Amino acid sequence: MNRWQRSWQRFRTMWQEEGTGMAARVFWRKVQLLARRHLLRQRVIRHYVPAIDAYMYIDLEDSGFSRTIFYRGVHEPLTTRLVQQELAPGMRVLDVGANMGYYVLLEARAVGPQGHVYALEPVPQTFALLQRNVALNDVRNVDLYQLALGGEDGEATMYVLDKLNWSHLASRYQSSARMENLRSHHRQTVQVPVRTLGTFLQEAGIDTVNFLRMDVEGYELDIVRGGLDALARLSRQGLLKLFMEVHPFLAEDRTPYLDMVRQLHNIGLRAKLLVYREQILSQWPSLEETLSFLADYPFREAPHVVFSNE
Repeated sequence: MNRWQRSWQRFRTMWQEEGTGMAARVFWRKVQLLARRHLLRQRVIRHYVPAIDAYMYIDLEDSGFSRTIFYRGVHEPLTTRLVQQELAPGMRVLDVGANMGYYVLLEARAVGPQGHVYALEPVPQTFALLQRNVALNDVRNVDLYQLALGGEDGEATMYVLDKLNWSHLASRYQSSARMENLRSHHRQTVQVPVRTLGTFLQEAGIDTVNFLRMDVEGYELDIVRGGLDALARLSRQGLLKLFMEVHPFLAEDRTPYLDMVRQLHNIGLRAKLLVYREQILSQWPSLEETLSFLADYPFREAPHVVFSNE
């Protein structure tokens, strides 16, 4: 199946599942995108995002997040609503894998002037857009850090992909096929600073985190492994919610994900929500149900798991 056949198949599926209105909107947006890129030679544009009621600079060369926002005006609709619901005024938020700032802007508004957001994004070109988007919306309760979290302090190679929000570090837990695909299809590589969660919190002078959103394209196992002691300390101090995208289908073996869930459970972070393909599959599942979900479910894309010590 060639590129145009795949595009037509995706369009037909969208028409059937989401209706004529959305299909027409996306088709018209695709026409606009082609005109902006090839006739007007535009790359970075300012675009209104109704889902978070904010303007954002997006990169029209980015075939991932930017185009989703340009076409649809929302990224992960259910996840967007759930993040809003889990936040409250005054919270301290740590956003790991902040990308261009979609969730950062949402979080900053939800926690209000008494709250604060600490946002981490290691990819230089993405971090530059994150900075511009925070400044564009005159957000005052956000601190930005150009680095990655990981299993140990140092530096690591970041693989930058055409879908910028899919760019990530190479995890020791990823399958050999995944690693080979990553090495073959990346746009470029950059060296980025890496800190464990504990080191970052210490260096940044952060002593409280109530909500940690993590979207790191398969590197979450490394982050939790290197930051478990810090997570345990934060959980003992007060309310802590961990909103994590997980990627068991990219791993050589799903066992490390099961171990991670057990470790989080042991420090008081129980699974609160299991979310897959824009549906909540379970609320406050048992440990056994969570383990079974991650071990056996036939994932075709990344699910989200919300952990909490509530």
